[in-house]
Amino acid sequence: IMVYEGEPILAVFHAQSAGKTEDSENVWVQEIPYLRSVDSSGDLSAPDNTVTETLSTKTVWEKLSTLGDLGVSAAELDFSGIQRSEAGYIQQIQAGNLTLTGLEVRTALGLRSADFTVQRQGDDFVFTTKGYGHGAGMSQYGAAGYIAQYGWNYTQVLQHYFPGTSVV
Repeated sequence: IMVYEGEPILAVFHAQSAGKTEDSENVWVQEIPYLRSVDSSGDLSAPDNTVTETLSTKTVWEKLSTLGDLGVSAAELDFSGIQRSEAGYIQQIQAGNLTLTGLEVRTALGLRSADFTVQRQGDDFVFTTKGYGHGAGMSQYGAAGYIAQYGWNYTQVLQHYFPGTSVV
């Protein structure tokens, strides 16, 4: 098993990152020493790593309104104040008068990732996501790439994605 300081780890994973994995505290609030952001640049060549989805302003307004009072109509809704983690995932975004996390927007709108850009085009919002999943821990696509491209064994892959751990 994988352990950190003699204790079994929380071996979380996701499908693919946007080139770097995410620190645990940027996903689940708690900082976990072995769930740190690491390189996973092989994910950038994954099929559908970048996906664009168009949603009507009405749909976006309705779904985000379940999270709180946006303070604006669907026609007035816009996004601003985007703050990102070092790995590129949105940590904070302003939707109308509501301050949300990227994870909240991702979940409410059914986006593939919290690493996204958003543009208003007429009566629609165009979201472009990078990666697929929460981004913390091991990237499944990235792990396969390290094995295929570099000949890493499973221990090398796991210790890359979960730094400071060991297999016992």
